[in-house]
Amino acid sequence: MPHEWTERRLQNLIASRFLKTGSLCVPNCGVWGWESDLVRVSPSFLASEYEIKVTRKDFHRDAEKTARVAALSNPEGRSRLDGLTPSRFWYATPRGLVDPMEIPEYAGLVQPSRSGRRVDIIKPAPLLHKRKLDNARLLFLTRGVAFRYWDQRRSETSR
Repeated sequence: MPHEWTERRLQNLIASRFLKTGSLCVPNCGVWGWESDLVRVSPSFLASEYEIKVTRKDFHRDAEKTARVAALSNPEGRSRLDGLTPSRFWYATPRGLVDPMEIPEYAGLVQPSRSGRRVDIIKPAPLLHKRKLDNARLLFLTRGVAFRYWDQRRSETSR
């Protein structure tokens, strides 16, 4: 049975894969100066970003994000940014939406399995750097999750 993949469904699938490993997964946040669809922080404090694309048009438009593309594709620029980029950058798309050959050198590709119950690595993401997420950025992420939790809780009690 075909699945209609949305950003939220892909976020949930990726998070369900990594939450049980002790990772922190945060949707729709801005830890590096741009909006990230999903950020995962591993137990060793390395951060990965997942850019979710559900249409080919949206995938091709991503090249217009010139500041992010420059930061991720230029090793010298990454070192100057001193950890202001993820350690790994992934595209997450519905199965077959993009060919692995279309994925930039700095990125990997994950897609749902045929069953839609797990995430398959189609193209491994290269390690861009080994710098751990610093305490300030980690606190920023966790504060964002806490704000969302309390906003949702307040909205449920006001009904």
